[in-house]
Amino acid sequence: MKKKKAQTEVAEPEEEHGEAEEIPEGSPAETEAEGSRDGARSHIEEPEEPELSDEEKIVRLTEQLEAAEERILRLRAEQDNFRKRKLRELDDTRKNTKIATLEEILPVLDQFQMAVAAIQTADDLETIKQGMEMILNTFHRCFDNLGVERVQTVGQPFDPNVHEAVSAEASDEAPAEHIISEWKAGYRLGNWLLRPAAVVVSTGPVEPAVADEATEENEETGEEE
Repeated sequence: MKKKKAQTEVAEPEEEHGEAEEIPEGSPAETEAEGSRDGARSHIEEPEEPELSDEEKIVRLTEQLEAAEERILRLRAEQDNFRKRKLRELDDTRKNTKIATLEEILPVLDQFQMAVAAIQTADDLETIKQGMEMILNTFHRCFDNLGVERVQTVGQPFDPNVHEAVSAEASDEAPAEHIISEWKAGYRLGNWLLRPAAVVVSTGPVEPAVADEATEENEETGEEE
């Protein structure tokens, strides 16, 4: 009689219930977990600095004060050096300007000295006149090289910004408030007025009554003579 082999069933191992489940990102559970970790970190306090004694506080304040004073002294020294450097640059600029001006004027002086020497042996005034004209032309070239311009006067409207009225006269040729003649030339360098021109300004045509009086006075003077 055959014996039946006992069949034993092998049961598959069941999954352990303790395995952690994956929490989806952004879910309420994930947010709660982050909050727990932040709370745990917030409970870790940084070590506080030990309280200083009064003497240590004084030492620390003294060091800070000395450092601040050193910075102030350094800034003052830098400011003083900057001021001195600017003064030197300004002084150099003035010297260079004087040198450039004198270099333009020296040829005029040379020609003037030659003209004075020529006068001693000149036999006619024409030679002297030519020498003076040569000096004047050289001076005009000097002014042109320096950028100096002469103020326009005769026939121009009177401009108090560049003209100085020394007299006013009636004129039939020049309209009122126009310049009749020039007493002293004026010059300017760019927008800078070096010297205003001294001029005579017209008051307009002579009035008839004034002209008649002047004619009568002239006639009476002629009769008396």
